Amino acid sequence: MVKRAKSDTVDIGLRLKEAVRAKVERAAKERGVSMNAEIAGRVERSFERQGVIEEVLALAYGPQLASVFAKAHQHGQLTLRRADKDALRDLANKIIDGIPESEK
Repeated sequence: MVKRAKSDTVDIGLRLKEAVRAKVERAAKERGVSMNAEIAGRVERSFERQGVIEEVLALAYGPQLASVFAKAHQHGQLTLRRADKDALRDLANKIIDGIPESEK
């Protein structure tokens, strides 16, 4: 593996479905940036958003459950849309129900 500085910009191959490419192109035109800048910005924001999701979950459910939810989300077992609010609450209750009373 080639050693690179964190500040290096690298060229990677990327394959997209045509429908996604068209969305990227429209978004880039609307913002007045290149498609590369649009894609790179969206990838960077996706990592930033992960931290925000974990912070919100920690505030709502505490750090231990937030960690469980974040791991479930990372593995595709939990999506975090508004419609999933009930699913998240159900998962929290199942986890809490599995904790012995002496540890609550």
